[in-house]
Amino acid sequence: MNIRKKFYILFFGLFALVFALFFLGGKFMSNAISKFTSGKMDGIGSFMGVSNVPVFQSGVFSEDGNYFVYTYRPEVEKPDVKGSITMRGFAYPTYFKVMKTATGKVVDKPYESGKHDQMYVVCSEDHWVWLMKKVEGQESQIALYDLNTHQFKYDFGKLEKLNPSVDWKKTYSFYNNNTEKKGLILEANDKRYYRIDPNTGKAETVQGKFEILNYNFAKNFQASDRVVYEQYSKKEINGSRQSITTNNGKTVSQDDFIEIHYLTLSKPQVGLGYDVPLTFYKNNFFVLSPLTSDNEKDMELAMLDKATLQTVWKIQLPQKELKTFIPNYSFERFYIKGNQLLVTNNDYLMSIDLDKGTIAQKTELYN
Repeated sequence: MNIRKKFYILFFGLFALVFALFFLGGKFMSNAISKFTSGKMDGIGSFMGVSNVPVFQSGVFSEDGNYFVYTYRPEVEKPDVKGSITMRGFAYPTYFKVMKTATGKVVDKPYESGKHDQMYVVCSEDHWVWLMKKVEGQESQIALYDLNTHQFKYDFGKLEKLNPSVDWKKTYSFYNNNTEKKGLILEANDKRYYRIDPNTGKAETVQGKFEILNYNFAKNFQASDRVVYEQYSKKEINGSRQSITTNNGKTVSQDDFIEIHYLTLSKPQVGLGYDVPLTFYKNNFFVLSPLTSDNEKDMELAMLDKATLQTVWKIQLPQKELKTFIPNYSFERFYIKGNQLLVTNNDYLMSIDLDKGTIAQKTELYN
């Protein structure tokens, strides 16, 4: 065999080997990236050094406190490697879950949206849960979930078909319902207010003044840094930390705080410039504050005597560090049920004994 034949055999052999490796590698990466973007990550984590983590998007407790209803979406975690890295093209579905607060058990399997869709819990009234989904290429849709049957009474898309004359496809504004009838208040694209009846699914026009629901602004949802009813003031005594004082300045809080957020559980914070009622328990009120200025995840909840401003108890709320590219915290939700304070953040559903100031139960949200 001459040198030229050997060269051709070697050349075509190497070409076939490279083609085979390229084909198999492409199949592997396609399958791995598909699993990664769907939240079903396995082997690609060690191969690429990246993974995903569930992140809270929206949620509220039901009116009776028996359920916590919420949506979350996986986000990319930073790879555990040195140097800069850019992640592009990854999309995840949003998940809707219903959890029993007494047991921490999830009702049925989570509802999953499309990979590019955003989904939010707008509000809960009676045994109903209203949701909104931003569907890629189709704008917005509304759905209604029934906590009694644990099923959707109206799945996404059905309410739009029931109300063909009302266009809310580009509307993301919803309002607190202060009317006598149950239902979701929205402003449609004709700039009229409508109430969607939960029993019939039909929308009818309503008139009045309605406060907007900040369902898609998850931060500080039930906490306000406003001077509520001008009852208390803030005063810097120790560095830039803030103490609470009565308006006459005669009584000063035992503890000081980096930031002071009062719990306002009677209704969510409705927007900038609005005061909302302070929440009391046995003549005590609550303050939520970060422990340090450089770590947003470490939050401390304190209960103070409203007359003496002495601390009854304070407790750190457990929360895992988010290693996403843009970590977000301040997603706490609260509900008082008897002598228990139900609390959620990005990771846990907790039950706090209000008389002892201890965590009686803790359940992970994403198991």
